[in-house]
Amino acid sequence: EVGWLFKKVKSALGDDGAAGVSMEIGEGSTRQAFRAALQRELADYYKLIAVLEAQAQVPIVAYLSDQQNKAATNGDSYLTLRRLFVWLAEPLKTLRTLAVVVDATHNKRGGAALSAMYKFSRHGDPASTALVRRILSASAAPLLGMIQRWTVSGELEDPCREFFVAVDYSIHDNDLWRRKYTFDEDMLPPFMTREQAQSVLRLGKSINFLRRCCDDATWSVERADILNAVEKAGGLQFENPEGLEVLIAEGKARVDTAVRRVLFGRYKLGEHCKALK
Repeated sequence: EVGWLFKKVKSALGDDGAAGVSMEIGEGSTRQAFRAALQRELADYYKLIAVLEAQAQVPIVAYLSDQQNKAATNGDSYLTLRRLFVWLAEPLKTLRTLAVVVDATHNKRGGAALSAMYKFSRHGDPASTALVRRILSASAAPLLGMIQRWTVSGELEDPCREFFVAVDYSIHDNDLWRRKYTFDEDMLPPFMTREQAQSVLRLGKSINFLRRCCDDATWSVERADILNAVEKAGGLQFENPEGLEVLIAEGKARVDTAVRRVLFGRYKLGEHCKALK
């Protein structure tokens, strides 16, 4: 069973079993991070196999000789089926969990893959929960990086459509606010609410509106203050939801202020509305 589970998990790493080497075209950064996390979790299993192989090399003749001489030194290193069963009990449990996660995330990417993993982090077994959350934390790092870049700089590099914000480059900037950027609920990660995701969408749209439609760059001076606030809150990590809350709150306060300043100060929106009235 251990060998079968190992082959199933290893198949998710690619043909050569090395994370980041044999990548499917267009599978995305979240999937690559997931592969790397699986590779790290298998490291202890590889060490155990090396130990077992070394013990299995001890000839049975030496073991029987030691038994006759009442010497247990070499006999203790001989690999019996009972010892093999005990040694593999913990790896078997780990591989079962990893295999379930691999199956659940098959053909999924971005936020959808993270949501599939998250279901298995709510487990009664602390060891299984810790294992899945380690993989989740590593797999979520690229998506959190996308959120930060979009929220702070309005930049979106998502060739594999992993992000919950989708962009249609065929739409002209004249219709940037209504149609260019849309919300993809299927890619919503499990560590965000729908309201938070909508706020993130609006922040990136606001920055692009200022940059592309208003030819304004005054908002860029606020980046450092937003990032400093996030760092003080512990950084943007899966295990630190406060960092995401601070990023959104600081972004809303500063970017929205910049939009109002440009619209009502530079472009006299209030006076135009009064004139129309």
